[in-house]
Amino acid sequence: MVFRTSHIMLIAGMAFFWTIPRRSYFQNLLAQQVAQSSSNAIYLVYLLGIVIAIAFALAKRQQAATAILSSKAAVFACSATAAIGGVLIHVGTAAMPSQATIAVLGSLMTACGFVALALTWAIASSKLPEKEMLVCSTLSFLASFVILWIGALSDFASTALSIAAPVVSGAFAAPSAGTTGEKDLPPSRFSLRKIAKTIPAGLIGTLMLSLLLGGVIRGFIYPGSFNDDPVLGSMSNAVSIVLALAFCIAILLANRKERFIYSMWTALLAFFLAGLLALAASHQDWTDAGKMVIVVGRSYLSFLLWVILIDSSSRHGVSPVSLIAAFFLTTETLASTLSYIAVPAIIHLAGIAFDAHIGTLAAISCFLLVVTAFVFLTKRIFDSPQTKNVAQRNLKALACEDIGEKFGLTNREVEITLLISQGNSVKRIASILVLSPSTVQTHSKNIYRKIDVHSKQELIDLVASHEARLAENQGSI
Repeated sequence: MVFRTSHIMLIAGMAFFWTIPRRSYFQNLLAQQVAQSSSNAIYLVYLLGIVIAIAFALAKRQQAATAILSSKAAVFACSATAAIGGVLIHVGTAAMPSQATIAVLGSLMTACGFVALALTWAIASSKLPEKEMLVCSTLSFLASFVILWIGALSDFASTALSIAAPVVSGAFAAPSAGTTGEKDLPPSRFSLRKIAKTIPAGLIGTLMLSLLLGGVIRGFIYPGSFNDDPVLGSMSNAVSIVLALAFCIAILLANRKERFIYSMWTALLAFFLAGLLALAASHQDWTDAGKMVIVVGRSYLSFLLWVILIDSSSRHGVSPVSLIAAFFLTTETLASTLSYIAVPAIIHLAGIAFDAHIGTLAAISCFLLVVTAFVFLTKRIFDSPQTKNVAQRNLKALACEDIGEKFGLTNREVEITLLISQGNSVKRIASILVLSPSTVQTHSKNIYRKIDVHSKQELIDLVASHEARLAENQGSI
């Protein structure tokens, strides 16, 4: 993989973006003297702002969201709005309660800017070939921990980082926003049922459950206010950086990226379960290690959910705006509500002792995750009427991927190649991918030119020959 300027911009911009969902981001914006009740109220407004922005992004036909995300100026304006909102939060909480309205306004501005950045980076990532998307996304996640480590060197640096992160990320995101259009954001009505039939719903559902359970556990780990110091030190950042480096190396060495994603899911789920088991142990050293593993593992499961959603967008022609807003942002918002609002409130009102209940909660979480993962894997293996001839369909898909790698096809072109090889008409392909027939014809012409065929039958024959070769190789193993 050769790194281009666009890759460097994506890595740098998303690195600053990944610092925003962290607890430390909002914590750094708050003035130290603000009361716990005030900080929780302001954070609740921030979460409410995210919900409003998500609803806007998923609104009927998405015209307004499309217009915003397709404008360089609008994307940068949204990121600048988030930065200004951060300043208002800091200034408003420093003067609480007389200037509470300033902090509330800042929370709403920051929330809307964060959602706009998330959707913009989702679109930019979905346009990359699969391997480039995985490498760039993982490197950006790695770089975000380095940035957080540098920001933690002083209080001023932490506050400055939280204020500057959105506008810096937006400055890198704006150039990629100009190519966003209706082809990238299909103007169809958002349909959860239709999307669930297209994407790997079992895998995504398991990840969402993991993140929500992690949100509950995190509420016990961080039971205090935003003024409290972080429970985990620099060790969690070090572990996160090592994990990211390992994933980058694995991506570069992997032959099948889809298989790598599932392997990554298995490894992260095992890592997260190990943290839960350690947390369930009675020994204090194991409990401390379990806290770190859970927080780090949960961060990576969130990142994996992002990667799978972006990959699903490219593979199945679903709008990345719909996927990220409906599954990633919604899950993160609900998990944050559990971690920093609901669970601490329950602990405070009920007088629950952390040490007395965390082991039981961790054991229950382990059980739920293991059962969910087992059901998902069983469904993939034994879901018979819908999985008839799955092996054959997978061989055809792998054959199209091989052709794509050999002739330099884009993800969308590989997808259309597969649909053509299955005998679908232009009109049918346009309906499946939510594209116009003229767009499908343009892609088809590019495919014919790149692989040097002159008819639909020649393409079908080429895919069939690659499919036969793959079947022969599998039979010889």
